[in-house]
Amino acid sequence: MAVMVRKTISAKTAEMLDVIRRCGPGWHSRSEIAAQLGKNRLNAAEATILETLVESGQVEAEQHEIETNIPLRWEYRLKE
Repeated sequence: MAVMVRKTISAKTAEMLDVIRRCGPGWHSRSEIAAQLGKNRLNAAEATILETLVESGQVEAEQHEIETNIPLRWEYRLKE
């Protein structure tokens, strides 16, 4: 007999998914995501949630080249 395991996500994880949806289509930096949360930057727990969402396949992540003193930055978008 197979047992179904229902996975639930935490409120913070659900909030992070909602924030990325509100950012709209396309790639979004951690700064843009933080701004949607009313912050200047993500804390370590929020960055970990982003990485967990990437590992679960719900969000995509890529490093993009930019013209600043930090030449690469991570950007995220909902998986299509």
